[in-house]
Amino acid sequence: MKATGGNLDVRQQLAERFSAPLPECAQRHIVIWHDPEGEFEEEFAQLAGVAGEGAAAEGAADAGDGDGPGAPATAELGGRQVRCIPVRDGELFATKLLVNRQSDGQHLLLYRRRARGELEGDWLADVELYAGHFQADYLSLLVSELEVDDTSEVRGALREYAAFFRSQKRTAKFKAKLSRGSSERDIALGVLCVLCDAEKDDPTTVLAAYANCCAEALEQPEALEQLMELLGKYGALEPLGRLLLHIAGYQGQPDDARAFLRHLLLSALSATLDPGKLQGLERSIAPQNAGYCFGVVNEWRQRAGEDKSSLLYEACCAVEAECDLPKRLSGLPLADLLAADVFPCVNETLLQQLFESVSRGSDRRADMKQVLEGRRSMMWHGLFEVYFRCLEAAAKVQGFFLDHTQAFQLGQSADIWRAYQEDWWQMDAAYRCFCDAYRRSILDLSRLDDAARDLCSWVDSIYTNWFLGESNRCWLDAAYYQFEVLGHAEGIPLQRDFYRDHVMPALGGGKCVVVGICDGMRYGVGRELAEYLERETKGNAEVSAMQAVFPSETKFGMAALLPHRALSFTEEGEVLADGMPTRTTEERQRVLQAMRPASRAVQFSDLVAMSRDQQRQLAEGQEVLYVYQNTIDKAGHGDEAGQDVFGACEQALRDMKALVDIAVKHMGARQVIITADHGFLFTHKGISEIDQVARDALSEAPLEVHRRYLRGPAGASSGPLLQVSGQPVGGERWSWWAARECLRIKAPGSKHFVHGGISLQELCVPVVRFKNSRSGAKDYVSKQSAAIKLLSSNHRVTSNFFALDFFQTEPVGGKVLEAAYELCFTDETGREVSDTQVLRADKADADQRDRQFRVRFNLKPGLQFDSRAAYKLVVRSAATQAVEWSEPFTIDVAFGSEEGFDW
Repeated sequence: MKATGGNLDVRQQLAERFSAPLPECAQRHIVIWHDPEGEFEEEFAQLAGVAGEGAAAEGAADAGDGDGPGAPATAELGGRQVRCIPVRDGELFATKLLVNRQSDGQHLLLYRRRARGELEGDWLADVELYAGHFQADYLSLLVSELEVDDTSEVRGALREYAAFFRSQKRTAKFKAKLSRGSSERDIALGVLCVLCDAEKDDPTTVLAAYANCCAEALEQPEALEQLMELLGKYGALEPLGRLLLHIAGYQGQPDDARAFLRHLLLSALSATLDPGKLQGLERSIAPQNAGYCFGVVNEWRQRAGEDKSSLLYEACCAVEAECDLPKRLSGLPLADLLAADVFPCVNETLLQQLFESVSRGSDRRADMKQVLEGRRSMMWHGLFEVYFRCLEAAAKVQGFFLDHTQAFQLGQSADIWRAYQEDWWQMDAAYRCFCDAYRRSILDLSRLDDAARDLCSWVDSIYTNWFLGESNRCWLDAAYYQFEVLGHAEGIPLQRDFYRDHVMPALGGGKCVVVGICDGMRYGVGRELAEYLERETKGNAEVSAMQAVFPSETKFGMAALLPHRALSFTEEGEVLADGMPTRTTEERQRVLQAMRPASRAVQFSDLVAMSRDQQRQLAEGQEVLYVYQNTIDKAGHGDEAGQDVFGACEQALRDMKALVDIAVKHMGARQVIITADHGFLFTHKGISEIDQVARDALSEAPLEVHRRYLRGPAGASSGPLLQVSGQPVGGERWSWWAARECLRIKAPGSKHFVHGGISLQELCVPVVRFKNSRSGAKDYVSKQSAAIKLLSSNHRVTSNFFALDFFQTEPVGGKVLEAAYELCFTDETGREVSDTQVLRADKADADQRDRQFRVRFNLKPGLQFDSRAAYKLVVRSAATQAVEWSEPFTIDVAFGSEEGFDW
């Protein structure tokens, strides 16, 4: 049995009364149901007519023949048979007689159309005093069902929204979302929460849901019209107006979507940007409510997301266009914009200013660092991520350029090699990151395209004309004579000694040594691979380098990596190892087996296609397994494909990680060695005609022409090209020639990706040695997430909008992994009283000063703060939601939100 129009189960509540244990010395339950307005008369009649002892419903309603209060009618309530008695005027004495003398042992329910407490002249006054009471009016049941405070204020609010509570579905939603019910505000907010389809009944979330509806109305006006109709139907328009006025400071019409969105977003912007910079827009800004508006927008952001399909993004773009914000902001200095938030065009303006300035050669390292650090936690960073990656890489390129103006003055080849291994390779890595990000940004079709293109031209010029030219000129000046006489630079580990220096020392212990050979992986990619393996596995990885054999081509490098006493080169262009061919995987396996019979060679693509058992069988009983992977070199060849060589580097990293997993988990290997046959040169901008050497630069007709080297008859000469001894590859019968620095020889092939020459990028190949380690082993180092600590010493909050400083305790790298943390403030009950911010601990800087973060918080409106109460800053893992640590805080704002915004 339900109360009319609601979801209040009267029968269930009565059943709970009668199922309760009897009071001491009592033999039965007597409950008086007071219903002075007769709201539940029909419900009582239905209850009294439920199967009793043959009694019909009308038996309870019929007064009988005047000898008593009607025929006996019973109902089962709480597992007891209860006699249901309607109490009528004129039958009070008979009812009293029935209760006191004629119903011994029976449980009684007396229904009275009379208010409780009116005892004067009441024949049943004594029964009223000792019986139990059940208030059966609708508001009482509603108060009980919703578990709100039973006060006249709350009852008045429930009565005001009676039409809203007639729906069982709406009432259930209201109860599920209600956080507290002690005032008219709480009830009104709960009603708004349900009607606006908000997730929580706090003012910030409700206004965010309303704003989302307004944004939807920009394209579909009926969305807001329907909401306004619902709010009007259920009497909630007036509380919405109060909420908009006192929390957001909005005095316009609630059904004007554009006006409200303009007010909300511009007011939120003014919380992070001096309102004086927004002259002409003052009528749409409420400075005193700016912090709360920002909180509403931030809440909206967390619910709607930050992609271009979100209604929040569409609303921001609409207001940007209406107020011509991009033009307004473009005239402001960078310092004014650093903290500005809310609109996507803020990021766009900052990026454009820096792109254009750096492209003109200005030193903007400090500004780029501030922008990169400050914008990471602000809105719309993800939409501009590729551009921020471009900026970050450009900052590294500029930093290297300005810090190394005198770097290329070394005179010894071994010193230059060491400088490249320890430092110079980072310029290659920064250029690679920039090119990869720029290639992705082209697909974005944003207003930053022209500025990004100019920045790309500047980066290309610095990398190609300065870095590649100067570093390799320094290298060749020091090593040219050694290349001419020996075919390699002295004092540097050689690729042709790889098997002796790296594979043989790893043999023994009954475990197969797996050697991964990644075609075209240059040194910088190897450094990244070592970091990747440290981060993603339980083992340890270290990286060194060796000098690839010249020509730095696949057929020469693959042969040099095999065991051999001597290499030789045939008229047909084949490279032999101790007279054995080395072109195919099968031929290389035979060379390996000539040294150690228990050796195998396989292509990576074939290995991953095998089942786990097949992989185990492949390595079973073997000492050495060579695995060949060809992503980078394959992608680089061909003019169009060469543009995606850096994407191929990413794939190579994933493939080599997979090789390590297979070797350790399926083959039982303890060591995996990963290296390459050669490196490569890559320039995003195609080489111009002036940077190419004609093939007739050789005094005699060349026998073989490639983009980075020539093979000619013995005795040939050349001015533009450098002669290199062919002795290391058994090619003494011919003359061998290399292009200087990063010049190309006119020949078919890619304008971007080349190898074969003697530049540092082509010759310096990595050797990554991975050792698996189990938990508990002496060399085992467990992975851990980068931790953060609070840097701010003041633990007292005095403003609704404030910022705190944090620092990352260790740099990311090796076994210290990136981590994301959610930060918010809570009260002593655990309720969140501020917005939630995400801090990403991903800095790899060695200097702690470069691992600092500033995080802004906004206290939620509609809450009252007590300076004597206990509050906490809570830091939890974004991945697991586990609380990592917390710090006590005092919140002492100038006035309480609830007092100051009495909506």
